[in-house]
Amino acid sequence: MDKGSIKKELFNNFLENNKPFIDGGNDIDPVGDFLIGLVRVTTGIPQKNHIYDRITLTDGKKGAQRIFK
Repeated sequence: MDKGSIKKELFNNFLENNKPFIDGGNDIDPVGDFLIGLVRVTTGIPQKNHIYDRITLTDGKKGAQRIFK
């Protein structure tokens, strides 16, 4: 599931109901003659909620590139 608006609804529901969860993502992009990639695993728990700092929850733009900027 890549649609950020749906992820945001799910994440909010999980956190409001004290349900821990794991979100994973990956991205592979061509750069010249090479491929570069990123694999991300993020844990969402009510006690330490950093999920919104790690994952892009808007529709459209790739979230993985945000990590490097």
